[in-house]
Amino acid sequence: MAEFETDGGAAGYEDGMVRIKGILYLCDESRLHRLSISNPKNKVAIVGDSFDERAKITDTAGSLSTESYAVWNLTNLLMSQRLDFIHIDGISGTGALTGASVYRNRIGAAIASGAHWCALRASVNDFNPGTKSFDELVAEYSYLFATLNAAGMRVISNTVGPSNQLDTTAKRSVWAKFNQWMLHTAPRLFDVVVIPQHYQCADPDVLTGAAKSTLAVDGLHPDLPGAFLIAQTAASVLDPYLPNKSPLFGIAALGTADETAIDPNSINIGTSGAKGANVTGNVANGFSIRTTANGGTAVASKVARTDGPGYWQQVVWTPDGAGKLLDFYSNGSAIALNAGFAIGDVVQYLCEIEVDAGSNPANVHYPYILITFAGANKTAKGFTTNSIHPALNKAGWRGVIATPKMAIPDGTTGIYIQTSFYSKIAAEVTVRFGQHAMINHSKTLA
Repeated sequence: MAEFETDGGAAGYEDGMVRIKGILYLCDESRLHRLSISNPKNKVAIVGDSFDERAKITDTAGSLSTESYAVWNLTNLLMSQRLDFIHIDGISGTGALTGASVYRNRIGAAIASGAHWCALRASVNDFNPGTKSFDELVAEYSYLFATLNAAGMRVISNTVGPSNQLDTTAKRSVWAKFNQWMLHTAPRLFDVVVIPQHYQCADPDVLTGAAKSTLAVDGLHPDLPGAFLIAQTAASVLDPYLPNKSPLFGIAALGTADETAIDPNSINIGTSGAKGANVTGNVANGFSIRTTANGGTAVASKVARTDGPGYWQQVVWTPDGAGKLLDFYSNGSAIALNAGFAIGDVVQYLCEIEVDAGSNPANVHYPYILITFAGANKTAKGFTTNSIHPALNKAGWRGVIATPKMAIPDGTTGIYIQTSFYSKIAAEVTVRFGQHAMINHSKTLA
């Protein structure tokens, strides 16, 4: 490492706002990999723009929910919830230069959060309005990366994706050069892991810089298929740097005796579960499978796991149209809270899911997950359903879906847990529900 000083000379900034003086981290990728394996951490503070605003937890009258088409939420799904997010902010129209004071102030909040990583978005907003120079961009992001590194934080950043804001040749030229700097130079100067995001939603048939219309809702922001493509890349890039285990690792709750987890049957033992109308086959003890809204037929079966104890609960579902639901849920009365769970404890329900590739490329279904706090009339819901977005299973995939973390609200007398799939069209899909449990984060080890 070496001390360095640079003056980016960005127009509109006082000299001291752009000059960077500190420690330059000269790290190649193999060294970063070795360091991360020896000291794995998973708490991530998010600082960014409107892309990252989607990753926030929404509070509606005390019930919490997360969005299904946020890139970070989908990344965590594919990484089996190995990331633990602290959402600092995602402010529309903000980038390192268009909103430099915002980014600079917010990295202070990220440092103060106690997170091990800062997910700092390199923003397309830096290209609108006007054309920022390559040197201005490099100076500002170098300042941000160096400041975070000097505070002991590692950084996750990205190349800038396609956008209808890249509407001039000059902007696209700077965009391409800056992305090259992010990919090849920044990781060698700073402790930053860069996720390529410049190609997944690009339209090869246009030269305007806009994202492909089938992968973005407005020429800029990815829809669910576009976000899923980016999330697949993000999960692959981040995999070596994070603890290689899900929060579900080692949990095999078979009732309510464990003070750290509640589940009637977290590994799907037995075949005495209940079946709704139009559902045939075998269902795990303590759970039910149903199709709602006249949701077509479902054939349930048990598949022995080869990677650990228990079974997959498999369902071959043929919804009879759009807007149908397949529910896998705790049956009977609400699950009682045991002595280890108390009002105010922070809990989260997680469920491992696997989806086979659809034979029809338009075979679109997507999941959500839910805790209902009986007696309190509150819920925690992961991946709100949104009928305007297609879904994920154009190719097979596997991951862990989770509700947001939520304190057990006053008045709670018990809980219901549920994982569901929502249909867009009438097309058969094979899904599997794996390990699942409601975890008490107030009782588990950090």
